[in-house]
Amino acid sequence: MKKKDIAINMMEVFKESPYKLFNYKQLASAINVKSQTDKRNVQQVLNELAALGSVEEMDRGKYRFSSKSKFVIGIIDKNSNGKTHLIPEDGGEKIFIADRNINRAMKNDTVKVLLYA
Repeated sequence: MKKKDIAINMMEVFKESPYKLFNYKQLASAINVKSQTDKRNVQQVLNELAALGSVEEMDRGKYRFSSKSKFVIGIIDKNSNGKTHLIPEDGGEKIFIADRNINRAMKNDTVKVLLYA
């Protein structure tokens, strides 16, 4: 599994349980990582996410979603070309949202999104 895929899957796990502490073994299990190489990649990605501020190391080897992460409330806008954006209530720039992260939101829905990348 590529590091990028590991990071995306790990952030999904953190988003689902933002206050829960995880070690790398729990995260590897949650994202179905089996090989030793991928488990080492999980550790490396965790360190990188901690350095970026996306996750916090609360205790030695225990991580959780960063309390510094930002939530944005806005309206979903879908272009004719199929691209989806969030128009923030506070009037900031449009935020692109990948199709895999839309869940069940439809055009003109008001949603709260978490910016994690």
